Amino acid sequence: MKTVSKIMQITILSMFVFVIGCSSSAQNEFKLNSSEYKLLLAPTKFADIDQGFRDYWSIVKTVAEEQGIPIIESEHPNKIKHKEISFFDTQNLDFKKNGYMLRRKNKYNNGRRIPGSEFSLKFRSNRPEVAATADVVIGEGYTPKDEKIELESDIVYFTKANGGKEITYSVQNLVELDEPLSYKIGEIAKVYPVLSSFDLPGEDLCTERRIRVLRKEFMY
Repeated sequence: MKTVSKIMQITILSMFVFVIGCSSSAQNEFKLNSSEYKLLLAPTKFADIDQGFRDYWSIVKTVAEEQGIPIIESEHPNKIKHKEISFFDTQNLDFKKNGYMLRRKNKYNNGRRIPGSEFSLKFRSNRPEVAATADVVIGEGYTPKDEKIELESDIVYFTKANGGKEITYSVQNLVELDEPLSYKIGEIAKVYPVLSSFDLPGEDLCTERRIRVLRKEFMY
């Protein structure tokens, strides 16, 4: 496996999730289920991470109160949640070119990795009608983590691309695996059969981009 890049960073993320409603039919017709409104902050702007969390959370609460948004604070606001997220693709980025993103998530407890991994195949598009009909079906012999595949939207503000907001629509399917994958295309396609439709050599290895996330969650 060739490592493309390895990014070690602390991510501070404020996220509001609004459930708008969902329905699905036998024809896989989806309505928008939820939206996540995100504001991503650069950790380099915070000389003291702990103080930065406290200051930013104070701003979030003030804005929420002004907008009439109820907030339930975490019982342990300063507890750090540690997880490692890896994104995989081919050398030629074939997954990305076809609108897909393959992610692996590993969780840690007291600095030790918890056995097993959560995998997710996500299809993203700026057109909701395209995202809603994308194939993210789990292969035979594997059990999806969620009962339904739902259409979501991500709304990110103050993006580097345009300075405004960026909206993408996505569907994803998650599966938890006890045994690690070999990361050959053929093995991954057993879990997500749609990847076999890209006509990729069976021995191609996936490249990797890894992000280690340390999060403090102040709000449910």
